[in-house]
Parts: sequence; C-alpha cells; structure tokens
Amino acid sequence: MNDEANAKRAADQRTIAMLIIIVVIAHAMLALMALVLPQMLGVVLVLGGFVWFAVMHYVIWGWWLGGYLRRMSEKSDADNGESVTATPRRSDS
Repeated sequence: MNDEANAKRAADQRTIAMLIIIVVIAHAMLALMALVLPQMLGVVLVLGGFVWFAVMHYVIWGWWLGGYLRRMSEKSDADNGESVTATPRRSDS
C-alpha cells in the first residue's frame, strides 16, 4: 500500500511540474508576442478575464457552495435523527 501511495505522489508531482513548465513557456511566448505586436495586451487582458471568471466560478460554486451544501445536509440529517458519517478526506501525507 505504501508503494502505491508513493507512486501516486510521484505521478502527481510530475504532473504539477509539467503544468508549471507549460505555464512558464506560455508566459514567455506571450511576452515575446507582446514585444512584436503591441495589441497583444488586449488579447492577454481578455484571456485573463476569462481565466479570472473561471477561477471565481470554481471558488464560489465549486468550493464555497459545495461546503455550504454539505454542512446544511449534515445539519438536516442530524435534525432528523439520522446518523451522520463523515466523508473521509484525501490525505496528502
């Protein structure tokens, strides 16, 4: 079991490393294009707006609202006398 966890952790680390490398390369390419084409700033701002919208959508509807609905469900289950079982969380350690 420990070997499986270590293999998964190593795979996750490689994935994150590659995502960081891709983001750095993309930023370098955008910077070079902005030097050649000054109107690229508008494109970058529009794309940045879409990314900001996606992040805010995740934070509000995915993370915050999901936690709120989970707490409300647990509270209503407790009020109805049902046993509340905690959902196990993924451990990163």
